[in-house]
Amino acid sequence: MNGYYDLRRVVGKVGVAKTDISPKKTGVVWVEAEMWSALSDEEIKAGEKVKVIDIKGLTLVVKRA
Repeated sequence: MNGYYDLRRVVGKVGVAKTDISPKKTGVVWVEAEMWSALSDEEIKAGEKVKVIDIKGLTLVVKRA
């Protein structure tokens, strides 16, 4: 692997919002046994299931699952 870590592996995975997320507020999600920063173009409440649709840097782009 030579130190390469494929972050794109989480795209398409389902996780859980640990905090509220909104278009104006980045939040935190639990996906693939890891905590991630996340953003969304819709309102998501803590506890709701989310699906990863993209990744920007180290931040996941999610929608309601």
